[in-house]
This record gives sequence, structure tokens and C-alpha cells, in this order.
Amino acid sequence: MSNRAPVVIRVSTLAWALAFVALVAGAIAVGYRVGRGPGAGGSVPGAPLEAVAPAAGVPGTPGAAGAPGRPAATVPADLGALAALATQGAAPAPRAMPVVPAGPTLDLGGPLPDFGSAPQTEELLFQPALPEGEPRGGGVCEQESALAPRADAWHCLESNQPYDPCYSVPGDDGLVICGARPGFESAGFLLRLVSPLPDNRAVAPRDEPWILGLADTTCEIILGMGLADAITFGAKPLRYGCRDGTYLVDVVRDRPTWAAQRVTLRFEGERPEIDSAAWEPVAKAWR
Repeated sequence: MSNRAPVVIRVSTLAWALAFVALVAGAIAVGYRVGRGPGAGGSVPGAPLEAVAPAAGVPGTPGAAGAPGRPAATVPADLGALAALATQGAAPAPRAMPVVPAGPTLDLGGPLPDFGSAPQTEELLFQPALPEGEPRGGGVCEQESALAPRADAWHCLESNQPYDPCYSVPGDDGLVICGARPGFESAGFLLRLVSPLPDNRAVAPRDEPWILGLADTTCEIILGMGLADAITFGAKPLRYGCRDGTYLVDVVRDRPTWAAQRVTLRFEGERPEIDSAAWEPVAKAWR
């Protein structure tokens, strides 16, 4: 008999343990049904509770005192922010700069006029004068100019500050003239190079001029700038930026007096608006 007593004790212990587990499971089931509230029948067990915004007439909301309804759930601020982001969906794509429609003749500035009475456009090869003052030091010129591609024009750096174009000084391959621009009242400065300029290269000049002179302003090409790539008029991007804040969209060069389509833009946030547009004669063109 003493050999069977431990077995009886172990069976009793197991029975008590099973009864306790059943009691806990029943309590959890009751709590789940209470938590789901009325009308939850037929819902999928284990499905997450929906976050519902308090409706009118719900106790605890402004102006709802004594009105029947379901108590409003309290959502922590951080969870509320996540819920708001979820309802908004994916973040919108960045807005592209607008493409301003224009007709086949670029009628944004009206029909192309005949500037028969205007002087013929003068095409010039810019040759900067030697600036006054002592040269700066530490210059590096290893690439050809992007704005004025010529055999004697360079893209240079001074303490990581770019200058384009810089021009060779005849008779001194360790010195260049930087910052000189025709029509901009800028004589530039001398830059002494760390090492001599590379050997002369065969550089094909760009057909498009570097600087254009109009009757009342001067405009410089804006190649590689985000603004020029982003805003287009028909199929024509912004090509030149002018001293007075206007821009040139198109330049017609198939006649003695060139015609430039000049626009005035108004920027409101990221979206530019057109204030005015007109064709104007080009007096001078520098390369």
C-alpha cells in the first residue's frame, strides 16, 4: 500500500492543475467578450480592435453629456499619430516643376516678329583684359570650361571654389583670368596656378553663345542648373538668366537679327507663374 500512495498524490495534483487551467481559460474568454462589447458576435476571434473616432452623442465627448452611446476609447498620442499616417496612405510624390504649354511657333510671347529695323546681331569672341592687382594663389585648372568651351577657357578651382570660365594669359601657362564676363561690368581677377595648364587641346566651341546682350540687359547661359532642367515652355527649357531677373527661353539665330523669347517669372513656393513674355532682338552674342 505504501508503494501506491505516491501515485494517488500525483494524480490529485494533476487534477487540481487541470482545474486551475480551465478556470483561467474561462476567465479570459469572459473578459474577451466583455472587451468586444455588444454587437461583437460573429467577429473573428483574435482580430485586433478597431480604432473608432468618438461619434456625436458618445459620453465623454464635448456636447454629449448624458447621451447614450459607447464610451470613447483613449488612444495614446503616439499611436494616434501612427493611425493618422496610416489613413493618409503613401506619401505623395514630389511635385515636378510645371511644363508651360506653348504652340508650335512658341506663341508664349506672340508670333515671331520681324526686327527688320533693328541692327544686325554682333557675334564676338570675348578676350578679357588683364585685371589689375596681385594674383591669388592655389589655383587648379584641369578641365575645359563648361560655359564657354574654347581652347583657352578653363574650369578652375581656388580652395574648392569653382570658377568658369577662366582664360589663359598669353605667355604665362601658370596664370589665368577668372570672373571676367562681358556685359556684367566684371573685370575678374588673376589666379596663380599650383601647376601649369595642360597642353593645348582641340576643343570644339559650342554653337550656342555664352552671353547674350539685349537692349536693356545681359543674359548668361545657365547650363546644368536645376531651374533650367525643371521648367520648360513647350519643349523649350530656360536657357539664359539675365541681370534683371528675367529669363530667355528660346533664341532664334537663323536671321541677321536674332530673336530671344524673354519671360518674367513670379515664384510662389515651388510653382512659378508667368508675368509676361515677349520676343526681343539680340544686340550682341559672346562666345
